[in-house]
Amino acid sequence: MPIVNSTIACCTDPPVHIRLEELPGATRYPRFPGAKIRLDGFTAMIFRSGKLNIVGLKNLSRLNEAVQSVTAFIREAGYPVSLIAELQNVVVSDKLYKTINLPDAHRKLIKSGYSSMLELELYPAIRVWKFWTGMIYHTGSIIITGLKSAEEGIDAVDGLKSSLC
Repeated sequence: MPIVNSTIACCTDPPVHIRLEELPGATRYPRFPGAKIRLDGFTAMIFRSGKLNIVGLKNLSRLNEAVQSVTAFIREAGYPVSLIAELQNVVVSDKLYKTINLPDAHRKLIKSGYSSMLELELYPAIRVWKFWTGMIYHTGSIIITGLKSAEEGIDAVDGLKSSLC
């Protein structure tokens, strides 16, 4: 079964300037313009502008719970806001559990109607795209990004597997 991860883009309502240094338990990095907090099974990246990303959700059914947890965290820090959330990206990964001959797999994908690119001198994987972008590695790992739902990801992985096997 493919592993599903998702990214949710959010913004505060009303828009508010957040003082990141006042967020309790938030981690700051010198070269990162925001603060990172780790909550129950996901990570939120909060920026001064009031925009934030929630990443690492393994199950899309937890979307509302994640938004509520981050909203509660920001409210506890003294900002009376709610969050407007939009599902931005779903990433699906899976394995074929066998090694892949990349040049042969590339030819099979083209014959199956996929747009793909293989430049082993630049990157050790096949880049595949339709309305999503995917990478297939010689180890059999498949990673697909740019999806809007877990169902799209499962369909994409199944399509790639049937073309390669």
